[in-house]
Amino acid sequence: MKIKLIYLILIFFIIFSCQKKKARELLTAGISRGPFVETLSVSGLLEAAESVDVNSPGFDRQFILIHLIPEGTYVNKGDLIARFDTGDIDEQIKKLEEQIETQRNDIENFQANIRENMIGLSNQLSEKINTLDIEIAGQSALQFAPKVDQLKGELQLSRRYMDVSNAEIKIRTTANNDTMALRIKNNNYAKVCRDRDEYLRRREFYNVYAPTRGLIVYQPKGPWTREKIRVGDQIRRGFTYIIIPDLEKMRVKIEINEIDVNRIRKKMACGIILDAFPEKKFTAELASIGALAHAKHNNNEIMVFDALANIKEVDTDVLRPGMTARVDIILSYLPDARYIPVDTVFSTDRRTGKIYINTGGKPAARMVSLGERNSDYIVIKDELPPDTQLLLYDPAIEETEFKIDEYKIIKKEQMNDKTVINAISEVSNRENSEESAVPPVKTKIKPSKPDKEPITAGAPKEDNGTKTQDAHEKIKSAKPFSLNALKTEKPELYEKIKKFLAEKKLDEKVLQDAEKRREIMRELGIGRQRSATGAAAEKK
Repeated sequence: MKIKLIYLILIFFIIFSCQKKKARELLTAGISRGPFVETLSVSGLLEAAESVDVNSPGFDRQFILIHLIPEGTYVNKGDLIARFDTGDIDEQIKKLEEQIETQRNDIENFQANIRENMIGLSNQLSEKINTLDIEIAGQSALQFAPKVDQLKGELQLSRRYMDVSNAEIKIRTTANNDTMALRIKNNNYAKVCRDRDEYLRRREFYNVYAPTRGLIVYQPKGPWTREKIRVGDQIRRGFTYIIIPDLEKMRVKIEINEIDVNRIRKKMACGIILDAFPEKKFTAELASIGALAHAKHNNNEIMVFDALANIKEVDTDVLRPGMTARVDIILSYLPDARYIPVDTVFSTDRRTGKIYINTGGKPAARMVSLGERNSDYIVIKDELPPDTQLLLYDPAIEETEFKIDEYKIIKKEQMNDKTVINAISEVSNRENSEESAVPPVKTKIKPSKPDKEPITAGAPKEDNGTKTQDAHEKIKSAKPFSLNALKTEKPELYEKIKKFLAEKKLDEKVLQDAEKRREIMRELGIGRQRSATGAAAEKK
C-alpha cells in the first residue's frame, strides 16, 4: 500500500510540475539582437496583371444565367463557358416571324389586286379608245351635214378624247398609288425581317464561348460583396462576370492606410505569403500607389489608398486570382539591432513605450525609446542588459483582473495538492478500513527540481527551484477574493462587476471560483489577450 501511495504521489507531482513549468514559460520574453527588417504588413487579393474580361451582352437590361462552366476549369478558345436564358428573345423572334409571314401574304395579295385593277383599267382605256375611233369615223360623214350637226359631232368627239385622257390619267394615278403603297408594305416587311435578323444575331450572344484559352475565374456580384455569380443570377448588361487571366503575370491588390502611405515608395521590395499556402514564399515589387484616397469598403471611417505589387515568380499551380495573401512591404533593413516582441510593449505612441522588467519580485516599469517595427517585433534604442526578461502582459491590467495569471497558478497548485490528498485518503480507505491505517496528510508536499529548467522566449536558462518554493508559499498564503475591496480602490470596475452579476442573477460567491471568475472577466472584456505573435516570440 505504501508503494502505491508513493507512486500516486509521484504521478501527481510530475503533472503538477509540468503545469507550473508551462505557466512560467508563458510569462516572459527576452531581448534579441541581430539583423532586423522593418515591414508594413497588409492583406490583399491576387489578380492577374493581364486578363480577358467576359462581359454580358450590351443590349436589353438583364440576363438570367442558366449555365456556367465550373470555376477553375481550364478552357480552350471557342469552348462553351456560359449560357443565358433565351425565353424572352425566342418569344420576340417568334412574334416577328409571324409578322413576317402575315406581311408577306399581305404583299402578295396586294400585288395580285394591283394586277387585277390594272387589267380592268386597261380594258376601260381600250373601250374608250375604240369609242373614240368610232366617233372619228362618224365625224368624217358629217362634213356635208348641217352646221349644227357638225358642231354636235365635234363636241361628242371632244368628250371621247376626254374620256380616253381621263382613263389614261386614272391608270397612271392608280399605278403610282399602288406603287407607293407596295413600297410602304415592302419597307415594313423589310423592317420586320431586319428586326428578326437582329434578334437572331443577339441570340448568338446568349451562348458564350471562350475568347481565349485560360482559367475560368468568377467575379463578385458587385463591389460591395465578395459573393460570386452563380446559376440563376440576373446579370445586368455589360457586366463583367468572368475573367480569363494570364496566370504567368500575377499581382496583389492591396489597400494602404492613409497613416502609412507616406512610408512607402514605388519599387519597394515585398514578401508575399498566401493564406492557403503559408509554407510557400513569393517576392514582389510595389508597382503603383493610388493618387487619391477612398473609404474602406467595410469601414467608411477609414481612408485608404489602392496599391499594386507585381509578383516576380511564376507558379500557375498555386497562384490563382481571388486568393487572399499577406504582403510585407520592406521599409528598411538594420544589420544590427536590439528588438523585443510587440507583446512586451504597452502604452506606445510609436516613439516611446512602457515595458515591464521581471525583477523576480514586483515588475519594474520603464519607458523606452522605440524605433523600427514589424508585425512581431519592435526595435528599442535604449541600452538594456542582454539577460533582461520582459513581461508578456501588462501587470496593471492583470492587477485589475485580480491577478488572474497568479490565481491560475495558485488554483492549479491548490487543486493538485487537494487531489493528491484526496487520492491518498481514498486509497487508504479502500485498502484498510481501520481508522488508524492511514493518518490524514497535513504536510505540504515538497516538490523537487524539474529535470530541465523552463525556457522563456529569448531568455537564458535559470534555476527555478526557488520559484517552485515561492509558488507553494503563495498557495499557503493565498486569500479568498473580496469584491468589496474593489469598492474604494476600483469603483468603476466594482460597479461593472456588480451590474454584470445583477443582470446574470449570480451570487457574489461565484467570484471565489477562479475559473468562473476568469470567464466573467472575459465576458466583460477586461484584460489583454495574448496575440499569436507573442506566442511565436516565446517559441523563438
